Amino acid sequence: MAVSPYPEWQILRISSEKFTRIYPCCPDDPYEHVEYNVTIGREIREHGTATFALIILPVLSTALLNLLVFCIPPDDKSKLITSLFNGLIVVSILLVIYSKIPLILSSVPFIVLYYAYSLGLTVLAAVISVALNNLTTTPKPLPKPINVFVQSRFVEMLQMEIKGSTHDDQTDSKTVEFNRRRIFANVIDKICFALFSCIYIFLIFRFIF
Repeated sequence: MAVSPYPEWQILRISSEKFTRIYPCCPDDPYEHVEYNVTIGREIREHGTATFALIILPVLSTALLNLLVFCIPPDDKSKLITSLFNGLIVVSILLVIYSKIPLILSSVPFIVLYYAYSLGLTVLAAVISVALNNLTTTPKPLPKPINVFVQSRFVEMLQMEIKGSTHDDQTDSKTVEFNRRRIFANVIDKICFALFSCIYIFLIFRFIF
């Protein structure tokens, strides 16, 4: 068996299985063949710098860039631009990986699974960005349950408050309504930031480390 000249790869397991098949044309002549399965893995301990530059750094960069989307104000156009830019990066990485691996595999590499899920999260973040932008720009008032939620203690715990009071005659009602929509959008952003952070942590430890 030929030895690979690349020391970062090591053979983890080799297995073989023998099959016997009889065809209708030749019932007295069984045909035998042997299938070999070779499992290889990347040795990352001896190549920490290359692994960090080629695998860890792109993974963390795309994850942090997607989380950055939820830190941008809902009515800022750069929110959607950042999300689309991150999606372009993930698609480019998937295309590079696709050009380096065989077209037919018995199992999908973990790095491909990670970026596939990451692309789904990026698209979801873009959809949320569009929805929140429409929420903050539409003149339609919020439903009563959402108004109650905006004025709840949970929003106060997130250090958000409505500028002005609905009982003040000098306060413009449109401004108050706009602030409520903006606060609700910020709450959604913070919830999504926490949720996406947990998902990314799970994906990184599941497919990368």
